[in-house]
Amino acid sequence: MIFSPGLVSRLAGGPLLFSRNSRNPRLTSGIICRTFWVAGGISITDSTDSMDEAEGRFVAGGNLPTPGSCSSACWLLSNPSAPPMPDPTPETRRLAALDVGTNSTLFLLAEVDDAGRVRPLRHEAVTNDLGRGLSASGELSPEVIELNLRQLEDLTQIAVQDGAIEIRAAATEALRRAANATDLIARARAELGLEIRLISGQEEAALTYLGVASGLPDPAAPVLVADVGGGSSEVLLGQAGNVRFSVSLKVGAVSLDRSFIRHDPPLAPELDAIRRRLGEITPALADLRRQTGVPLVFCGGTASALAHADLGLADYQPEAISGHRLTRQRLDEFIAQFAAMPLEQRRIIPGIGRRRAEIILPGTLILAHLLEVLERAEAAVSERGLRYGLLLAPENWGEVH
Repeated sequence: MIFSPGLVSRLAGGPLLFSRNSRNPRLTSGIICRTFWVAGGISITDSTDSMDEAEGRFVAGGNLPTPGSCSSACWLLSNPSAPPMPDPTPETRRLAALDVGTNSTLFLLAEVDDAGRVRPLRHEAVTNDLGRGLSASGELSPEVIELNLRQLEDLTQIAVQDGAIEIRAAATEALRRAANATDLIARARAELGLEIRLISGQEEAALTYLGVASGLPDPAAPVLVADVGGGSSEVLLGQAGNVRFSVSLKVGAVSLDRSFIRHDPPLAPELDAIRRRLGEITPALADLRRQTGVPLVFCGGTASALAHADLGLADYQPEAISGHRLTRQRLDEFIAQFAAMPLEQRRIIPGIGRRRAEIILPGTLILAHLLEVLERAEAAVSERGLRYGLLLAPENWGEVH
C-alpha cells in the first residue's frame, strides 16, 4: 500500500491513514478500527454484554428510546432511487460497495453527495458459496477461494470501468467463521488491489442501519431493522443516527439449511428442528419486544426475494419492492408452499431465483419467527442495507495504525 501523507485524519481517537492502492491508484480502500464513527454520528464501540446465542450490544449510550406514536401500519419506506442530484452543489462522488456475505456478494455503484444522499446506478449480485464452502474443519476450500477471487475481480473491473473513485468492501459471517479467511483477504489485496474489511456483527448491524435509515421518510425516527443473512441475522434498534441496541443472532438461511435439511422437499421433523433452534434465540430479543410502537423493517436477500415473489416480479426491481409489506399470514403461506415443493419447483417461482430457492425456506422461517417474537403483524421491506451503509461511512476509509 502507498499511503498519501496529505490525507490523514483522526477516527475514534486514533490516526487514520487514507490508503491509495498501489496497483490501481484510482481506487482507495482500507480498514477501520474496531471502534469508529460513521456518517450521521453513529458510534460503534467494542463489546459490552454478551448472550448465549447472540452478541448483545448497547451502543452509543443511553436507554432504549420511548416508542414513537406512529404505528407501523402508517409508515412507508421512500423510493430507494433518489431523484437526480443538483450539480455542481452539493458535491457528488461515484463510489462502489461490495458486501461479501455468506451466500452472495452484492455490488452497488452509486453517486453519493455530501448531504448523505445516495443515487444507485448499478446493482449486481453473485452467489459466492462461502457458507457452503466451509469444511468440517472450518476452512474455506481452495475452489471457493478461487471462485470468490474471480467474482471480486469481475466486480472490481465493473467499478473501475463505470468510474468509481473508491471501492469499499466488507465481509461478514462466513469469513468471521472461516479459519483461513485471511487467505482470501490477503490474496484479494495482493492480486486485485482490493482491501476487504472483516467486520464484526456489531459493525454489520450499525452499517446496515445507516443504509436503511437513508431510505426512510424520516431518517431520525426510531426504527427496528432485521437483516437475515446467510450465516447470521442482525436485529437492531436505531434512532437519530444512533444504534441504541443491536444483536447478532447466530442463525442464517444457509447455516440452517446446512444444519437441518437433508431431504427434498424437507421433512416435517427437519422443519421442527429449525423451529426449535430459532426458539433458542428468543431470549436475545426480549429487550426489542417492548418496542411495540417502533416500525419494523426487513432487509437482506430473503426479504427481497419474498417481496418480489409476492408481487410476481421476476426481474430485480428495487423501486417496486421498497416499502412492500410482508405479513405473518403471507409468510406462513410461503412456508407451507415452499415446504411442499421440491427444489426445482421453487426455482421457477418468479422473484425467488435458482440459487436463492435452495435456502428460501429456512430464511422465511427466520423472518416469520422474528415477527412472532417481536409481536408484529407485518414488516416493511427495504432494499437498502449494508452496502448503502458502506457508501455513507466516512470519507476517510483507510487503514488504522
